[in-house]
Amino acid sequence: MGAILVGSESSNDRRVRWLADIVIIAVLFVVGARLRLVFPFNAPGASWVWLPSGVAVASLLLLGRNRWPGIVFGALAMGTMDNRPLIALVLGPAYAAGEALLATWIIARGGRFDFGLSTVRDVLRFCLAAVIAAGATATVGALNLTYLRHVDPDYGLAWATFFAGDVLGMMGLAPALLVWGGTRVSFGGTWRRVEFGLLLTASFAVGVLVFGQRWPTSVVLPIAYLSFPLMVWSAFRFGQPGVTAVTALLGTFALAGPEGKFDFAVLERETEKKRQPLADAIKAAQVPVEHVISVQPE
Repeated sequence: MGAILVGSESSNDRRVRWLADIVIIAVLFVVGARLRLVFPFNAPGASWVWLPSGVAVASLLLLGRNRWPGIVFGALAMGTMDNRPLIALVLGPAYAAGEALLATWIIARGGRFDFGLSTVRDVLRFCLAAVIAAGATATVGALNLTYLRHVDPDYGLAWATFFAGDVLGMMGLAPALLVWGGTRVSFGGTWRRVEFGLLLTASFAVGVLVFGQRWPTSVVLPIAYLSFPLMVWSAFRFGQPGVTAVTALLGTFALAGPEGKFDFAVLERETEKKRQPLADAIKAAQVPVEHVISVQPE
């Protein structure tokens, strides 16, 4: 009787933990989706950096593939908040969960997977899974945008947007979640921790100087090269935890850009200014040509 009671309690604990994981995954999915609003380089109906893909893959790898309902609920909640049509509310959660399940299935086919990504084989397996899963999702997602919802008339651009966004989301965010969430990260000794703090401080400073300022390229480029010794320092002294931490920190600054966003409007205006003289010259050349064409022979 006691054994049955213990087994019942264990089963209840597993259900509670499963439900808690589902809720956490859904919340993280929605948070990642809302962060896309920070990025100004969104295409219609898609994003060039889709963080929920990284959250989804890392969650299923760390917690188990039976946590896929968390992805569905997260995608459904996101679609509801965005007031998306019914077809998007159905397809969105389906291919969001399908992408993560496909990626984890491909990774599992290769045998035991090291969350610490300490071998080249595991890194290549993860990258291959991300590319294949993103390609499959992009095919369905672009069809949805182009032929069902008629949001983007260019299927090729829609496919490229979906593919790039999901790949960047998986390769940019998931490694840090896997390394820090799936392995026991510890830096023994006080001085070791102080050194890691100095590494993060230096990375923060370089990120601010390179991506957080509106300085001329001649000033920014020399500072940007400081990221290379930082990556070497993190790799040799702290391994994958250090590399993923520095990459995530610098990547955050790169995506946010100066004043919290890339000023693509300024870039577009500057590009238009450079194109204007050429456009004026072409128009000026067209005038005599049109005059000659318009002259009727006697």
